[in-house]
Amino acid sequence: MSEATRAEAAKLRVVEKFFTALVTNKDPGAVAACLSDDFISHTPGLVGKQGMVDFCASQAANEPGAGFVEVFHTFAKGDMVVKHYTYSNHPAQGAQLTIVDFFRVRDGKIFEYWDVVAPVESS
Repeated sequence: MSEATRAEAAKLRVVEKFFTALVTNKDPGAVAACLSDDFISHTPGLVGKQGMVDFCASQAANEPGAGFVEVFHTFAKGDMVVKHYTYSNHPAQGAQLTIVDFFRVRDGKIFEYWDVVAPVESS
């Protein structure tokens, strides 16, 4: 395995650890541990590290059953990790949103984040 591939695999592990903390366990402290202190979010209303931690706490309090419906792609290239999936506040009832998240990872922490979110249209 090349050095670049090992580095990218390590970045994938950081993002998977983050998603376990955020989506599976809804653990704000574990989410905070995955983010750099200078974390930047490009999602309106989700400002900095505290914004992501607060989002996690809100999910734990208000949507404890929310989670992935299906994960389509997760990959890393350089310092970027991308995850494409469907998500629902009630996964057993089917997908509500299609989401693509983009993360930049440095020194074992997520330091920048973007997302693209679209509602799943019912047929």
